[in-house]
Amino acid sequence: MKKLLLCKAFFKREWIIFRRYFFNSVGHLTTMYVIFLMMFSGFKWVGGNSLGFGDKIEGFVVGYIIWTFLYFCYSDVVYSIQSEASTGTLEQLYMSVHGFGWVMGMKILSNTLINLLLTGIMVYLITNTTGIHLNLDLVSILIIAFFTMLGALGIGFALGGLALIYKRINSYLQIVQFFLIALVAVSVDTSPIIKFIPIAWGSNMLQYVMSGGWSITSFSISSIIILVSVGVAHLLLGYGIYKLCEKKAMDAGVIGHY
Repeated sequence: MKKLLLCKAFFKREWIIFRRYFFNSVGHLTTMYVIFLMMFSGFKWVGGNSLGFGDKIEGFVVGYIIWTFLYFCYSDVVYSIQSEASTGTLEQLYMSVHGFGWVMGMKILSNTLINLLLTGIMVYLITNTTGIHLNLDLVSILIIAFFTMLGALGIGFALGGLALIYKRINSYLQIVQFFLIALVAVSVDTSPIIKFIPIAWGSNMLQYVMSGGWSITSFSISSIIILVSVGVAHLLLGYGIYKLCEKKAMDAGVIGHY
């Protein structure tokens, strides 16, 4: 019950922040939309198949949508940690009776729900602009997107740990944005081992669903097991890196400094 109240409190907090700074949120969404229009125009101009987003233009559209959602997810983790540190409230989160892990988990969950709303708006804008029809099987999409998101959160926690020690790592966050594009764009047809790279297999599955008309039941049990296992494993790995960095920051007495 206490964890439910914690989740409710964080969602209310994030929703208030979202409404209060709605103009900034609209600006962020507009920026992502304009970037899509520029990339989409370039994609059509070069012929579509040479950018590695699939064998159809729908593949490019789906790839951009996936990248947008995962970018929102991983960056929220890093920026949340940086923001709490810069405002001097990070140490207070560690003193919570719920534990820092639960606090960050609920914060991420509430942010994810808002990110889903923003991504949904992005999907609406993109599909209406391009005239492309996607298979929006919400059950299949949400299940696959959840476990794909875990890999992005793992990356976010790893970078958040580095932010505890080095404080400002914005230049590296920009590099990771391009790294995410590669993870979303890579095809498992290149090599089976790609399935075990974070995000890659989940992105491929979402491509099959949204542009290929598949559903979650179209995949084999082994494919779903790989999706779940890889997502959980990379989340745990990323959180483990965060805990190591956290210990180093605590030993140096700089966890609350900015």
